[in-house]
Amino acid sequence: MIMKNLIVIALIGLISGGVHAQDEREKTIQQIIEALDYSRQFKSQIEQANNYSKEEVRQLYQKMKTDSGGTLNPKVEDIVNRYMSKNPMQYNDEIISTWGKLFGKDLSQDDLNKILAFHQSSVGKKFTLASERANNGFAAWFLEQHRIKSESAINEFIKEMRELREAGQ
Repeated sequence: MIMKNLIVIALIGLISGGVHAQDEREKTIQQIIEALDYSRQFKSQIEQANNYSKEEVRQLYQKMKTDSGGTLNPKVEDIVNRYMSKNPMQYNDEIISTWGKLFGKDLSQDDLNKILAFHQSSVGKKFTLASERANNGFAAWFLEQHRIKSESAINEFIKEMRELREAGQ
């Protein structure tokens, strides 16, 4: 009976120690997220993505309108306006939680502590700011390149839709 009680006590100690370690990991990862100011960066990236989607729809709408001689079914305009009033991607806690799980998956607590210390240091803060500026600039460049390169595909789509309409199908 004493041995059974010792085993139960030892298991409780292991479980509670594991929970404490997990809480410490999550706290450290949350501190890293705050040091990197990822909440603001994620919000900025979401805004860029939503604006990009709206611009794509706006351009497609303009091409459809031009192709139809300047007038479209009012229902089409209503659909476009409803889409333009929405933001498909929204910032939420799931974004931060998912990033944190992916980021910390292969790192030890000691690694996380060192990363946090770096990002809280003066040079770490400069690194974070430089990275954010580069990431935002790169994202804008990347979306513009995508727009340029996808324009021919969109034009082909419109051409095929026009041919289908003209064929009465």
